[in-house]
Amino acid sequence: MRRIAGFTALEWIILIVIAGLLFAVAGHMIGDGKPSGLVYAALGETGSLIEVDDVAGYQAAANPGALDSASFTVRLFLGNMGGADMDRATVTFSDRSGATVLPQGAEGDAPPYWMIADRLNRPPFRTADGDNLLEPGESFVIRVLFPHPVGAGETFTIALTPPVGLQESIQRTVPPRVTPVTVL
Repeated sequence: MRRIAGFTALEWIILIVIAGLLFAVAGHMIGDGKPSGLVYAALGETGSLIEVDDVAGYQAAANPGALDSASFTVRLFLGNMGGADMDRATVTFSDRSGATVLPQGAEGDAPPYWMIADRLNRPPFRTADGDNLLEPGESFVIRVLFPHPVGAGETFTIALTPPVGLQESIQRTVPPRVTPVTVL
């Protein structure tokens, strides 16, 4: 029987796949200087995302059965190494009466407005500073003073939209019993 020395179709396919892999690895090693990869792409997607929690409502002085303001904590999404300029953020309050875009204000201003009430350190960075740029390691307590009191059983929504990124909304219903500080 005569043997012919040569490559079979399967051997050619294996060689082509190996060559393709080598070119791909070489391309990533040489690269164009820009970061790439799955982790980098995922961090890019979360670059402007924020998280909201610890929502509390505050009893209206004129109407003890209603809330006239609320606060919540906002921080960057886990892994986000960017920042969110809160001076350019938009806060919208809405309820059965309609929606109101609230201006940023300060303690003592006439409602409605929103403000950064406190700046908190977050482990492991502990880097809260005095500017209004929400950075990794920081949490801001946002206080929202409503245009009018919201009574028991009524639903309201607060939407926080950072300058870049997705809007984060809080929708809550005022409980039947309102205390000076009501956890929502």
